[in-house]
Amino acid sequence: SLCYIPLNCAIVLYVYKMAQCTLPHSLTKLYEIFILNSIKRHASITGNDSITMRVHALAEIPEPFEKHLNALSRLAYDGLVADKVVFSVKDMETAFPDCSNLDIGFNLLSLVTVFKEFTTTGEELSYQFLHLTIQEFLAARWAASQLSDGELLKFFQDNLRIEQYRMVLLFLAGISELNFPSAEDLFREKLKFENPDFSGYSNRKVVDYFLFLAHQIYESQTFSLFHNLASTIVRARLTAAWYHIAPFDCLVLAHFLAMSGCSLKLLDFSGCGLSSQSLQIMHRVILEHCSTTQVEEVDLSYNPKVITKLSLLSRLPMFEHTKVLKACGLQCPEGISCAIDLISLLNMRHLTTLEISVNKNPRSYLEFYLSLNKFQCQHGNIDSQNAVHIFRSLENNTSLEELDLSENSKLAEGDCEAVGCAIERMLNVNGTLKVLNLSKCKLDTAVATSIFRSLQHNTSLEELDLSENNQLAEGDSEALGCAIERMLSVNRTLEVLNLSGCNVTDAIVQHILTGLTKNTTLVTLDVRSSKLSGSCAVSLFQQMTTHLTLSITVGEVNVLGVGRVKM
Repeated sequence: SLCYIPLNCAIVLYVYKMAQCTLPHSLTKLYEIFILNSIKRHASITGNDSITMRVHALAEIPEPFEKHLNALSRLAYDGLVADKVVFSVKDMETAFPDCSNLDIGFNLLSLVTVFKEFTTTGEELSYQFLHLTIQEFLAARWAASQLSDGELLKFFQDNLRIEQYRMVLLFLAGISELNFPSAEDLFREKLKFENPDFSGYSNRKVVDYFLFLAHQIYESQTFSLFHNLASTIVRARLTAAWYHIAPFDCLVLAHFLAMSGCSLKLLDFSGCGLSSQSLQIMHRVILEHCSTTQVEEVDLSYNPKVITKLSLLSRLPMFEHTKVLKACGLQCPEGISCAIDLISLLNMRHLTTLEISVNKNPRSYLEFYLSLNKFQCQHGNIDSQNAVHIFRSLENNTSLEELDLSENSKLAEGDCEAVGCAIERMLNVNGTLKVLNLSKCKLDTAVATSIFRSLQHNTSLEELDLSENNQLAEGDSEALGCAIERMLSVNRTLEVLNLSGCNVTDAIVQHILTGLTKNTTLVTLDVRSSKLSGSCAVSLFQQMTTHLTLSITVGEVNVLGVGRVKM
């Protein structure tokens, strides 16, 4: 977030090198290290490096360097108040009253540059800090050391909403660690706005102000104040939709979410330009702390680059009770399939609404849409490996009611046995799934047998659609028929069974008829486009007359002595 400005980039790289390839946690510490090393460099140039060799903090610098730094800090503060960044010789003489013009240059500690300007009256000198942020840091240092607690509080209150004081207040928060009376009240101030959702252009200022307060608390490293800031969130909805959030903002917000301990109804970061790196930062920070924060609904839509790290959400306790997750408008990277990572989101046990759309990609395409307790992925590229992950995830899911994976022709390709076992285990333990649609998935007899075997124990499924799997009855049809018969004999929840277009044979139908003699719950059975004889179709019709609540669709068959009949 800093390095797009050349001098800031130079400062970051310089500190990184001086601190053995590490960086401090805050901007305040970054500038403290830089200014301290600038003073050491100045001491080395003037031959006084032995004095500063063992100094490791600004608070430890000896005389006369401390006196010169204080003079520069006062100059920086007075310039801030007067809205001045260029200083005259007179200003410098006021700041260093005991020094001649020649000596002033030696007292600037390599933090101020000197400019020569030629005018009609001759040569004139002007002075300027290396960068405005250097002046702002030194001004904050002066305020922290010279203002009383009451004056410090007033300084914050008066300037919180003034743009030119932003960096000064950030540095002041870091230097003072917000360790003064009434600091807690300052961050408990309510944000009273007409639109509590922070939406719309007019409320970008609301988000900006909230983030600024969070930045100050982060700079102070007094994370307990995040509790106070959490009380400013109206209706427990933290919404920064379409407000560009930089990586440093993500770091700060991650600490807020980890340390505030609040319960949010909505966390909306849609259209904020989040990257996968941003999610990784938030994941790392939140895991480092024992966070008690809980989020009910999350919206990360229209942040196309978050897709490769989206699965991190399912691993955070903060999202353990999340019910709604929206992430539309994602972009799958070239040549990378993120299907399995996205499927892991189903491990969020309380999730009831999941809306995900992934933009089409020449090499990788996947589109998820789950709403109103429904998971639908039609016409997708769900193969056997993806399918196994989906069904394993649903072993722990306690909210999903409808699963639609129809028209995924690759679902049963590859390791069919693993798919069958995964479905069987899922249906054995899942207690919420009511609708399962696996039509047009090229399922074979073995997978279908596993499904019906598991339904002998399942107590929630009400509708099962296996239609248009024309290979379903090929293979060990006797084992399939027996599994269906036993399922119908003991199952007390299944109401709809669709086997149309599955080439069901007479032998399988006989097992179905036997099972129906003990079944009291099935209300719809569809076996259209099957290989049935006329006598078998008549037997089904007779079964329907016995079960007055049962509707059986057979289609057109040849009945001996009657001809072609539609039943």
